[in-house]
Amino acid sequence: MKFYKTFSLGCLLSATIAADEHNVQISATTAFHFWNNDPIKSMAIRAAGQWEELSILVEPVIVNEPYGPDILGVDYTRSGISGRITNAFIRYENNLLSFQLGRAPVQWGSIISSGVTPDVGYSPIHPFNHSIIQSSYSPSYDHFDMQFKFGQFCLEILSGQLGSEELNSDRIKRNIAGHRLTWLSKNEKLFASFGEQIIYTGINRGFEWHYLNPFVPYFFTALEGDEESSTDGDNDNSILFATFRYVFKPNLSFFGELLIDDFQVDDNNYQDGLGFQLGADGFIKISEKTINWGVDWTRINSWTYIHHGQFTSWQNRGHSLGYKYGPDLNSFHVQADIQINKSLSVNMEANWLEKGSNTLSTPWGNNDNKDDPFPTSPVTHHTLLVTSLSWYWRYGIVEAGWSNYDFPNKIAFSDPVSKTEGSFFLKVQFYYDFGFNLQ
Repeated sequence: MKFYKTFSLGCLLSATIAADEHNVQISATTAFHFWNNDPIKSMAIRAAGQWEELSILVEPVIVNEPYGPDILGVDYTRSGISGRITNAFIRYENNLLSFQLGRAPVQWGSIISSGVTPDVGYSPIHPFNHSIIQSSYSPSYDHFDMQFKFGQFCLEILSGQLGSEELNSDRIKRNIAGHRLTWLSKNEKLFASFGEQIIYTGINRGFEWHYLNPFVPYFFTALEGDEESSTDGDNDNSILFATFRYVFKPNLSFFGELLIDDFQVDDNNYQDGLGFQLGADGFIKISEKTINWGVDWTRINSWTYIHHGQFTSWQNRGHSLGYKYGPDLNSFHVQADIQINKSLSVNMEANWLEKGSNTLSTPWGNNDNKDDPFPTSPVTHHTLLVTSLSWYWRYGIVEAGWSNYDFPNKIAFSDPVSKTEGSFFLKVQFYYDFGFNLQ
């Protein structure tokens, strides 16, 4: 987790240099992460251009074996190297409308807003990463996204294609769609959103218009009989959600998310598929030093994200689409970044995780278990810690520290095993970029 996050940060930093001077930037980022017998080696090339209201970005990334599945979500390896184009999109935006087509990460939650965003006065310490709806830990996928802005509101529509699966020599296509309405108060202190998303699958199943209409809830689509079924159940898995963020002070805000995957209206023995997250973040200045901090508590019920259709669980390319550690858990996370000066910072992070036996690879079994204990037995406990010192210079980042964090997909998809051992690590990252004007 920590390793992928810092790698992504370097790519973003390098892409923004000289943005005011040129309308085209090309950057290269190389990273070496020494932390076990198989160090991570990676390289990213990013080309970005912007012309008034139109922008374009392309970014291929390569990593060494065996980290293709953990970082990029790809199993294919040649000559010990895995690669994937993680970003490739074109975007148009003005004051009323934005449209994006192509491949890019999708983040829907309490920190990222669509069209309207509260001015918190600082950069949240963990933007996008901890959302229970969609987070940046899932590999990017091809999609289009439209946002219509009107006053204090923004309506967003999403439609895309996730990684496909294979069943009995048949290709099962996995599609995703969603819509949400966001609102920002006039004083820009309160941000709220609600909406729904759906994964629908089937043999060569393509794009479906009724999931694109933002004014028709997916519930009515099911009632009208437009969902596709299989012998094991329906192949359409929808979720409802609501989020908020309240800026209490310029340096303090509170946020929350609620997810409803399966709510039992009838009197039966099924458990509710719910999830929620509550947290706060901000910054403190002490002796001209800035301390960015964040804390959050997350609870995901035992059968949330898991569905009985064909490959309809809430995942993409072996990674959780929602909360990074999957279902059946309680999680308490705290983090602090101390900015000593412009080139030196200290990071401290801890995550106390209570994880049940259900994972995103667990077959559907939510029946006659309403009174089962939560989390599902056997329960494991993880104390995940990292502390590091980072030095930023013109052409890269050097980070050294100690960590026992693992890649999130290891916990989200595997039988949980408590992790206590850790190791010291050294991460060296170089980036170089140049820009030019394309008339």
